[in-house]
Amino acid sequence: MKIGNFVTSECKYCDKIVWPPSDYCNSCLKDIIWRDVSLNGKLVEWSKNANDIFCMVEFEN
Repeated sequence: MKIGNFVTSECKYCDKIVWPPSDYCNSCLKDIIWRDVSLNGKLVEWSKNANDIFCMVEFEN
């Protein structure tokens, strides 16, 4: 994100987003493609411990 883009893996056969990113689809086990994800989104949930912050974000596309 520092360079201005964020990508995720998507199945090119069943169109499912594969998260966390993988080399194959979790649903149909076929190949994935990499696609850009919008940098605009909605913070759904967050949590903090001593050194880290974790969050769940819904992206626009």
